[in-house]
Amino acid sequence: MVLVYGVGEGMCLGASQAYAMDLAPDERRGSFIGVWSLLQNIGGIAAPLLIGLVAEQLGYAPAFVGVAIALAAVAIVIWAFAPDTTSRRRISAELTAASASR
Repeated sequence: MVLVYGVGEGMCLGASQAYAMDLAPDERRGSFIGVWSLLQNIGGIAAPLLIGLVAEQLGYAPAFVGVAIALAAVAIVIWAFAPDTTSRRRISAELTAASASR
């Protein structure tokens, strides 16, 4: 289970960081990635402590189920409310092509 968790986390971290950079304003990407990394590192410190506490008090099954529920909830929220960045990339590519043709 730890192997599956690690693979899933590894796949999600890069994708979420790329998505965050797609949402960041072009002129503020440096500070945006800095804040993103700070929050990600805080979560990386707090989450194992919290999950370890749950595992110690209630057992491993409730800890993994809690992580699964949290991940499913976040996936649903992102699916329902997060903007699609595909159109932003298309518009940016069109602007770049238009400026290059001048």
